[in-house]
Amino acid sequence: MKFLVISRPGSNLPQLPSSGYVDLAKGSKKWLDDMIAKGTAECGYALHNHGGVLILNAKSHEDVHGMLVNHPLHAFYNWEIEPLLDADQTHKQNIKYLTSLAA
Repeated sequence: MKFLVISRPGSNLPQLPSSGYVDLAKGSKKWLDDMIAKGTAECGYALHNHGGVLILNAKSHEDVHGMLVNHPLHAFYNWEIEPLLDADQTHKQNIKYLTSLAA
């Protein structure tokens, strides 16, 4: 299954020296690079106002959660997770259903 994951900074970001934020940013980049290298993440995009968007491949919501808890900023971000449906298959199912209503 594919999942859309949107992350946004929460209100509980820690007060750190600049070097602490650099370490978190490096850890976040490494996490994403590793996920893409393994094929677990198809892509990742940063949002202009902080946070980001990912497309993850996983068997379940629980698997996605297991991936996200390993993100260095997990505890400091709010995470939104949405399962993605294949658009072509969904359109075909909708057309079939709507056709049956018209019969």
